[in-house]
Amino acid sequence: MLNFIAVGVVGWLVQNPFRGEGNAAPNTERIPEYVSLPGVVFDTSGFSIVGPGIALATVVVISVVVERSRFGYDMVTSGHQESAATYSGVDAERTVVSTMTLSGMMAGIAGAVFAIMIQGCYTDLSGIGTYGFDAIAVSLLAANNPIGIVPAGLLFGGLESAGSHIGIYTDLPVQLIDGVIGLVILFVAVPELFRTAAVRTGVGGDRR
Repeated sequence: MLNFIAVGVVGWLVQNPFRGEGNAAPNTERIPEYVSLPGVVFDTSGFSIVGPGIALATVVVISVVVERSRFGYDMVTSGHQESAATYSGVDAERTVVSTMTLSGMMAGIAGAVFAIMIQGCYTDLSGIGTYGFDAIAVSLLAANNPIGIVPAGLLFGGLESAGSHIGIYTDLPVQLIDGVIGLVILFVAVPELFRTAAVRTGVGGDRR
């Protein structure tokens, strides 16, 4: 529910105190040229290999934090079962807040790379409002595994990119991509639904 509050606050800031001078659209000032990411391998406007490199480095860092650190253990334990985490001495409520803060930092890194490499400025959120919800689907497909985020993200990115090409070069409806994404999420979520139903009803499990 706080998403709408955050979007409203940021939208007001972009349209008022942070709005660039002379901008007809609600944008901030253009990012200076010296802030742009260098084209290390590909000399292509609007793309730098540094962006994917930052994403992969972030995945590695988060994977190490989750798998190798005490905070990662507390985070996973609190996520799976808050009461068990509390019983083992973990401050579950504090861990949840810390996890949300870490998630916000990761989102900030992604947003900064997007603004620097693609947009060149910070604009109103109306054009990028679905990225966070897409990330939830990516995380679901990756089974909350940091390393699994990479192939899952590539899959969803390919599907989203294909949507624009389908609309331009074919007569197929663009909504077909949304249907494929929905089917992917459905097939990932259905086994867990059946597993939960089996546990609740005692079907196919140990009834002792």
